[in-house]
Amino acid sequence: MTLFKEVDNLSRLGQRVPFELKIIASEARETYPLAVRVEEALRMYNRACRQLRDWSDLAPLAAVFRKKVQETLEAGVLKMLWVPKSSTVEYSALQKYVDSLVKDSVDLEEKVIELAVCVTAHPSTVCAG
Repeated sequence: MTLFKEVDNLSRLGQRVPFELKIIASEARETYPLAVRVEEALRMYNRACRQLRDWSDLAPLAAVFRKKVQETLEAGVLKMLWVPKSSTVEYSALQKYVDSLVKDSVDLEEKVIELAVCVTAHPSTVCAG
């Protein structure tokens, strides 16, 4: 975010900004909203994992959801982020990836909350669902 703001400021001040830097700043401006969404998805994932550590009995019940987020993260690291500098990731592919990561993180967090509520309300039974 700082990069594209500084490029804009330098341009407004009449300073010559190298073309390559302008291109990089433009790409950063386009992908910044996706980066914010990834950051929020990771926060949700971490919150859910902390709850699962605190309520170890819930971990097996939410394991499928946690594994799905981990697989999505792995796919992003292996396929999306480690591309040669000369190639670019299509914005739509990156957006699909982020959408998938956010959905999986929301699903995990919702399931952990649902299980925690269920276990709190009915500690002697296992909740269905």
